[in-house]
Amino acid sequence: MTLPPAPRPPFVPALLRAGAVAYVLAGLWLMVAAAPRVPYADPWRFLVGFLDTPFPASALAADNGHREVLPNLVRIAELRWFDYDQTLQIGLAALLAVVALGLAVRRLRPAPVAVRAAALPLLAIGMFWFGNERKLAHGNEALPLFLVQTLLALGLGALLARRRSAPAAWFAGGCGIAATMTFGAGAACLPAFVVVAWLLRAPWRQWLPLLVSAALAAALLLLGNAGAEPAAGFAPLDRLDQLLRWLGAPFVWLLHPLLASDHAARLPTDLLSAPALLVAQPVEAAFGPSLGARWPAAAFGLLALLRLVWSTCCHRRDHDPAPQRTFALGLAWFGLGVGGLVVAARFHYFQQHPEQLTTARYVPWSMLLWTGLGLDFVLQPGRRARTANVLALACLVAFVPSSWWTGRAAWKRWRTAELTALGAAVGALDRDFPLVETRELDLLAAVPRLQARGAVMFAWPETKVLGERLPPERWQQLDHVDDLVVRATTNLFAGPCAAATFVLPGAPIGRLLLVDGDDVVVGLAMHCGPGHTCAGWLRREVPAAALRVGVLR
Repeated sequence: MTLPPAPRPPFVPALLRAGAVAYVLAGLWLMVAAAPRVPYADPWRFLVGFLDTPFPASALAADNGHREVLPNLVRIAELRWFDYDQTLQIGLAALLAVVALGLAVRRLRPAPVAVRAAALPLLAIGMFWFGNERKLAHGNEALPLFLVQTLLALGLGALLARRRSAPAAWFAGGCGIAATMTFGAGAACLPAFVVVAWLLRAPWRQWLPLLVSAALAAALLLLGNAGAEPAAGFAPLDRLDQLLRWLGAPFVWLLHPLLASDHAARLPTDLLSAPALLVAQPVEAAFGPSLGARWPAAAFGLLALLRLVWSTCCHRRDHDPAPQRTFALGLAWFGLGVGGLVVAARFHYFQQHPEQLTTARYVPWSMLLWTGLGLDFVLQPGRRARTANVLALACLVAFVPSSWWTGRAAWKRWRTAELTALGAAVGALDRDFPLVETRELDLLAAVPRLQARGAVMFAWPETKVLGERLPPERWQQLDHVDDLVVRATTNLFAGPCAAATFVLPGAPIGRLLLVDGDDVVVGLAMHCGPGHTCAGWLRREVPAAALRVGVLR
């Protein structure tokens, strides 16, 4: 008797699932490990508003065109109860990221198992690729990002689960309003919901809640931008050009060594840098600096726009549309809607600073457009599992190299944020120290208020002993300090200032005391890598031979 052949093990689906899990775990790790526990960029300005404005007006206030009411509630609670160490924001953001992913995966269930396995990596990459680091690795940014994504998934799920229900439409509209009160980009949920309702041939009783909610969201946006500078003229072609470049931004970061010769030259070996330079130099000569160039970003954006319109029209002709494809198109239209809102609000600014169109802070939003398009492609009825698997495997491999250089950018921002806060705690910060996205005026306005409140860096136990003479039982000197250099600098704050750098093998991850020969704490330092490199700030110049490094007992 001949036995039937044993079924082949599902090797490829298992590999795809493992790849998706790897991207998710790596993204969550980046959110926790590389996120500064101190303010960076806009939070310095937020904190001044929170301290100067009584609650609840502080939570309701608009800032830079955004009315972030729901995130502000978390930030104010963290400032009041946890000294704004950002642990609460980071933890909630990570939880919401997992919830948003789970809701999206649930929408894929009607698809065949083999095809669904190919869709999982696309979702994981879209949400957790290190190219999203500008928001992933900052609790202040990650919280509104994933809260909006969660509300988007909830609203789309309600419309798909109860296709002809008015309560479902009111629920979706409520999600859109909540998303608008989370971040300005959240208002794009409502256009996405309207497109999905159109694809589902929704009855009039579902259109009314969505249109009312869209009107309320538009009113909230206009109130948030009440003081904004109006854009000069309509200029439809210029706006379309900006939109296309904005949509193509993820590929600028994905292919950056092939578009920027300075990046190509920094690749770790000549085997990589030499061929990359052969491509990058003529591309840069033809189109200009990578972030400000029209091409190839606009080409990718045009491709995405044409594909989205074509897929939506084809899906509309289907009298029984697959819910998983409708969900994918809803994601894509949300990404396009965010781009439209950004260009409408920042048109004049982008005319002056075209390199900002492809900046990393917008990439997580435009990635949702590409995620939706990728899901729509693999979830089309009749799509062969082999074709879907090839696309998913290609994406898993293609996005790995860019995770290296974008991940490095996250750690550089972490170092900048931590050293800035360290200098603010000491009251000594080199005027020439690159603050990057932190505005000097915001920093100078926030520091005295936080000091009076005893919050953030002024809640550190190391900050509280600055200027004190510590007895031996209160601190421990660390040995094997190498290459200690002390350099006098011009202080951003009042008084003298010096910078210290040294190498401390086995240095603890945390704050270090800088103590002079009289056992007085004159500064603070931190391990900032690479290797065992440490850096810090001193309230006055101390000879390197007299300076000691230690930790509080």
